[in-house]
Amino acid sequence: MDFENPTLFIDVRTPAEYADGHIAGTINIPHEQVTDIAEAIGDDKDRHVVLYCRSGGRVGMTIPYLMQLGYTNIENGGGVTDVALELGVDIVRGG
Repeated sequence: MDFENPTLFIDVRTPAEYADGHIAGTINIPHEQVTDIAEAIGDDKDRHVVLYCRSGGRVGMTIPYLMQLGYTNIENGGGVTDVALELGVDIVRGG
């Protein structure tokens, strides 16, 4: 595990959906804002990034654009519930 550059989790749903329930420590950038997502990831094109949404559909639309920008280690985490179960964490409600 890379402790200097750990896995980045990005919720690509709308801010309202994020407020309804998200994983603590994640950031929210709607899937349409691919440039902002790339900026959040940074210059390390091999950094492990897990994107999630409600079901994985919006992530599936986002990953090809990030790959075109040269990012190589982007994972579709599926829905927020899937990621929370995988990590063994609760879903946080509110802001």
